[in-house]
Amino acid sequence: MTFSHKELNYFPGCSLATTAKENNASLKHFLEQFDIRLTEIPDWNCCGSSSTHSIDSGLALALPPAICFWPRLTSRC
Repeated sequence: MTFSHKELNYFPGCSLATTAKENNASLKHFLEQFDIRLTEIPDWNCCGSSSTHSIDSGLALALPPAICFWPRLTSRC
């Protein structure tokens, strides 16, 4: 398998540092096998999707991508 990009912008989110640590470690290990580097998006903040699931599942799905596109809109990424 080959990939055209060797560096990916990365939004870890709050959960990947706490309740989903194993998923984060697995992702990083997988990408290392293909020499793909993750660059954490600067100044990211919690999108709130974990707690939003109980109130509005549609909004919970929309929040993480919105955070990912914010740096592009502000030229920070």
